This record gives sequence, C-alpha cells and structure tokens, in this order.
Amino acid sequence: MELRQLIENLRSNYLYIVIAVIIFASFGFVTAKLWPVSYTAGYTLYVQKQAETTPNNDYTYDGYYAQQAVEGYTDTVKGLVTSPEIMSEVLQEYLGEDLVSEYLQEYRASLKSQKVAPQLVWVEITRPTKEDADRVVSGVVKVLIKRVDSLNHLRKDKYVVTSVNKSAIVTKNQMPVVLTVIVASFLGLILSSFIVVVKAYFAANE
Repeated sequence: MELRQLIENLRSNYLYIVIAVIIFASFGFVTAKLWPVSYTAGYTLYVQKQAETTPNNDYTYDGYYAQQAVEGYTDTVKGLVTSPEIMSEVLQEYLGEDLVSEYLQEYRASLKSQKVAPQLVWVEITRPTKEDADRVVSGVVKVLIKRVDSLNHLRKDKYVVTSVNKSAIVTKNQMPVVLTVIVASFLGLILSSFIVVVKAYFAANE
C-alpha cells in the first residue's frame, strides 16, 4: 500500500478516529475523577549522638568513630520506625486498644521509612484522609523519639532523635486530569489509526 493510499484511508475514516479519540478521552477523564485521592504525610528525622562531658563539663569528641556509630544507629532508627511495637502504641491511643489488631497490618503497610542521608531518616505514611495521615505519622515520630530516649540507659553510647520539620509535610496524591485525558486521547488516536490502516491493508490485498 502506497503512502498516498494510506493517508487517503485515514482521511476517509476521520470521523471514526475522532469518535475513538473522544471515547478514550472521556474514559481518561472519568478515570482520573473517580480515582481515589490519598494523602502522604512525612517527617525528616535527624539522628545524633549525645555529647559526652568530662567532670569539668568539657566536651569530648570521638571523631570518625563517633560518626560511624551514628550512621550505623540511623539504620536502627529506620528499622525501628516500621516495627509493630511503635505502630501498636500509636494505634492504641488513636483508635483504641480493641481495634489495634484489626488495623495494625494495614497501617504498617502504608508506613515507609528511608535513610536519605548518613544521619537523616524520612518517615511517611499514606492514608485516605489528610487528618489520618497527619495524626498517625506525628504519633509515630513522637513514640519513636520517646522509645530511643528510653533505650539510652541500656547502652554506653546515647543517641538523640529530633524532627527537622515542626509539623508533618502533607502531599495530596491525585491522578492528574489533564495529563490523563491527553494520554488517553493519544492512545485512542494511535489505536483507531492502526485499525484503519490494518483494515485498509487487508482490503487492498484481497
């Protein structure tokens, strides 16, 4: 089939192509509008070693080895964030003790922690509502800081975890309507044009 014939077939079937594009665009619009909206709330945590003091209140510095120890403990904090004990304590206050076992796995699955720098841990949770995400991740950070502080008496090296941001950073997660419509329209154009070309090809070779 020559290029001229191919273009002529596309022109003669332009109405079919336009209808296909409209259908796909409408489907993309409806999908984007009906897609569930969620919210992600998070904190950046800073892990540091408590400064040791001498009897004269002079600070001492462990240098390189202290830095290595802090970086290692940052990995511990990252793992501690998603532990069932932390989330269980938060949910007891948030939902009540009777509902902890029912929702524990769901909340833990939506909680993420990531080491973003040697002494920084990003903690976030994604929930259907802004209030839910904000309240739970704030509770996790609060319990975590208390838990790290309570564990200090068990070890020689003592650590402190603090939040870099005073309140949770909340992001709305929503499927972009315009982009979805554009992509769906393009797919409709490609698919309908392909069908027209294939039909014309087989018709020409009969």
